[in-house]
Amino acid sequence: MYLDKLQQDEVFVASAVRPLRELTQMEPRKGLENVIVSNGKIVNIVSKSYGHIPNELFFAKAEQMLIDAGLTYYRQTINRSDRSFSMDFILSDSTQFSVGNKADTILPMLRFTNSYDGSERTSGHFGFYRMVCSNGLHVVQSEIAFSIKHSTHGVHLIMPELEGFFRRFLDNEFYSISDSFGITETDNEMGNMVETAFFLQWMHRENLDLKYARWKMGRSEGEVDIVLLDNKLFQPQWCVEIKWSNRYFEKPQELKSLIYFCNQNNFSASLVTTIDILDNKTIEDINLTYVPAAVYAYNIGVNTLELKSNW
Repeated sequence: MYLDKLQQDEVFVASAVRPLRELTQMEPRKGLENVIVSNGKIVNIVSKSYGHIPNELFFAKAEQMLIDAGLTYYRQTINRSDRSFSMDFILSDSTQFSVGNKADTILPMLRFTNSYDGSERTSGHFGFYRMVCSNGLHVVQSEIAFSIKHSTHGVHLIMPELEGFFRRFLDNEFYSISDSFGITETDNEMGNMVETAFFLQWMHRENLDLKYARWKMGRSEGEVDIVLLDNKLFQPQWCVEIKWSNRYFEKPQELKSLIYFCNQNNFSASLVTTIDILDNKTIEDINLTYVPAAVYAYNIGVNTLELKSNW
């Protein structure tokens, strides 16, 4: 089973806060008085007000709350060079539901992240873990997330934030989604879920100004789902039309808003998502690339991870 192949890194590595003066025998600059040592390596230089949150304090308390709530789960742990860490709890009880052929199982998931190098805030969010071709694809549901700043005050917020997070999670409608309705690939709700999934995957990219476009076209309105806006020129750079349908490959002329937007902004190409069609078509000199929604979401995630690994 794919849940038995989850990543299992060691995340409880030794860490400590040490005075920089102790290591260098020199007077440090103001605001750079301490260092964070993780698994024997200096990974961050911080101020005296920086609050170090060890994984043992955060992850262990989060897992204990799951145990106390009587939830059954699989655990995935990720260690990125002893600098940043994440722990996923994928619930395996009756809350799971299926999409399409019933083999495509979706499970509720809790993800907690922490870092020693300052690259990520201590945070938690609720999402779904989905098996797509034996690979897990998670979609973040960010409105019930929390994050804690690494300050001396922030350390004291861990338990209140965790407790509040679990209350919201257990009361959240997504937790009992299978009791509310069974989603299939033809349900109207799938379109909204797919669109939300894309935006939430994109949200992991810092300094990316994604918008949507909407305008009046005579008596009717036009709309394009995702538009990248240049922060300096305030001009669209590219656009994507999100569809959970194969219809628009057979009838690209129905993509009136997308075609209009591309023409107005001198775009020669755009992307349209589908259920399972991967192909290209040209209409009004605009090259449309059709990509399955699952592939598009996966590509966003992979490219984001590659970019962050090079930072």
